Amino acid sequence: MREKKLVEKGEKTERRRRRRRRRRRRRRRRRRRRRRRRRRRRRRRRRRRRRRRRRRRRRRRRRSQGTGLCVPKTYRHSSPEDSVCVQARQNERMQSAKASFG
Repeated sequence: MREKKLVEKGEKTERRRRRRRRRRRRRRRRRRRRRRRRRRRRRRRRRRRRRRRRRRRRRRRRRSQGTGLCVPKTYRHSSPEDSVCVQARQNERMQSAKASFG
């Protein structure tokens, strides 16, 4: 292993300062630009609003087909009128009405 060189107190900061001074000297000379009088032009900024579309997943209700069983199931977004039972009852009513007035 290499032996560490002893550093005097404040030497590092001195070095840094020196470096900074050097950097300062290396500045590029900027050409002075003539300032042109800017005409004030009103720029219409078009604001683009990003609309986030929320895709709602529709849960497909499974109906037991072919079976006349009336199983009351509760679905989150359904009203009681949408239930299979109510529809079945309405169908029965319609059929009986058709039969009587047929």
